[in-house]
Amino acid sequence: MKRMIITMMLGLTMLAACGCESQPGAEVVKAPVREVLPPRATTPAFKGLEIYSWQDTDTGVWYMAQLPGTNRNKFAGAVLEWSTKTELRSLQQVKDMLHGFAPGETVSWNTWTEGELPENIQWGVPEWMATEDAQGELIDYATSLEINLYIATNP
Repeated sequence: MKRMIITMMLGLTMLAACGCESQPGAEVVKAPVREVLPPRATTPAFKGLEIYSWQDTDTGVWYMAQLPGTNRNKFAGAVLEWSTKTELRSLQQVKDMLHGFAPGETVSWNTWTEGELPENIQWGVPEWMATEDAQGELIDYATSLEINLYIATNP
């Protein structure tokens, strides 16, 4: 008991000595509060995962849908009607999504499918994700999570 009290006091003393006080007149910048990431899946999907992205040209909003991998090509209607489509807003959002996948997962990001599209739908990726730098950053991040990410472009 005595040892635990001494250890706690030593720890508090070290914290106080770390210069935790702010300097007079110094601007205090608070880090943005980030939502807690969901826990990672433990087992990869049987045939991997497929992500599709498109823009509704009437509204300018980008969407993505995550579907289970299969041995067949998906048609436009099946992708666009998928119930789990979400707005595609930022590179960080994509990284957060990747964080939830299991180590060893294979993910293919597709920017096109077979079949007719409604006039207001355009396959692709947002401008902020279309650069080699942004795609390289995503692939590097996925690799650090032991995820195999492939980003396909239009045929």
